[in-house]
Amino acid sequence: MFLSVGGGSELGFRAHRVCRARGDSMRDAGILDKDMLDVERNTTTEEGDTVVVVVDNEPMVKTLFIDCE
Repeated sequence: MFLSVGGGSELGFRAHRVCRARGDSMRDAGILDKDMLDVERNTTTEEGDTVVVVVDNEPMVKTLFIDCE
């Protein structure tokens, strides 16, 4: 599974890495607790993409939704 990481260089991500999922918030997307994720940095990200984001220094896997309001 490849996940987009928009603007990953400022997050300290190399161009490619493997990490383990923790938790079950993405189970509806088929990502389960302890799954191994093959993450690839990407410079373009679109709404609906699965992305790795960092909130309070904690990386999270989420589906990107853009709200411009």
